[in-house]
Amino acid sequence: MEEMILLSKIAKHERSPYGMISDFAYQYERSQKAVKQQVNYLRKMKQYQFYLDAHEKQMAV
Repeated sequence: MEEMILLSKIAKHERSPYGMISDFAYQYERSQKAVKQQVNYLRKMKQYQFYLDAHEKQMAV
């Protein structure tokens, strides 16, 4: 779940801030291409908002 929340924070920006994708890829031992594809999928399906909402509810409890 933590990974999806971090990916959602990246996906909510139209253009990801420099280095966020490469930092995420390094941290979770994935290729940058795979991370970019996952971010693009979240943007396309607009699923990132679901994970951000879930994170906010978790933090409120």
